[in-house]
Amino acid sequence: HHSYYNMVYPNPNNGSYSICLPSDATLIITSVKGELVLKRKYSKGIHKIDLSDKPNGIYFMKIISGAQYETLKVIKEK
Repeated sequence: HHSYYNMVYPNPNNGSYSICLPSDATLIITSVKGELVLKRKYSKGIHKIDLSDKPNGIYFMKIISGAQYETLKVIKEK
C-alpha cells in the first residue's frame, strides 16, 4: 500500500500542485462542501493539477488505484 501523503506538493499553495503517482489512478477532488471539482484518470508519473481558478480553502483529493484509495487534504491559499 502506497501512502500518497508526500506526493502532492507544494501544499498548501496557490492552486498549482504536482502529484507523483506510483501507478495509474483516478483522481477525484471535492470541496469541503462536497462539490466535485475534478475527476480524471491519470497514468503513473508526475502530473500538474491546477486549482488556481477555484476559491481558496480546503479541498479533498481522493486517489483511487485499483482496490486501494486514499484521501488527502490540500489547502489552497494566496
